[in-house]
Amino acid sequence: MYYLKKKNLFDHIPKTGGMTIHKILEDFVGNDLSPILNSSFKEGFQLFNQYKIVSGHFYFYPDDLKKNFLDDLFLFTLLRDPLDRIISHFFYSKEDTANTGNFVIEATKKYSLYEY
Repeated sequence: MYYLKKKNLFDHIPKTGGMTIHKILEDFVGNDLSPILNSSFKEGFQLFNQYKIVSGHFYFYPDDLKKNFLDDLFLFTLLRDPLDRIISHFFYSKEDTANTGNFVIEATKKYSLYEY
């Protein structure tokens, strides 16, 4: 299979359908898919010795992109219309009870969508 020939990194941008893609990948490759990470690109890359596909919310540092390992990497993500993403995030955050104290989540509880 093609995906076994490269290192694959799925960068899941929140509220863009990434959980659906992660589930599809999980059904397709099983244990070759990492759990969803919240880490730097460099930390995610270190998991390629355990997984063929690394999935998560990644942040990048300029030094991460200077490395030669990018030649052997298939990096993919999903994008979404920015307005749709903001509206989705607003309603998702409005129902979030686990992240109290987060300014953005608290703002969704305090303001209307228009004010937000």
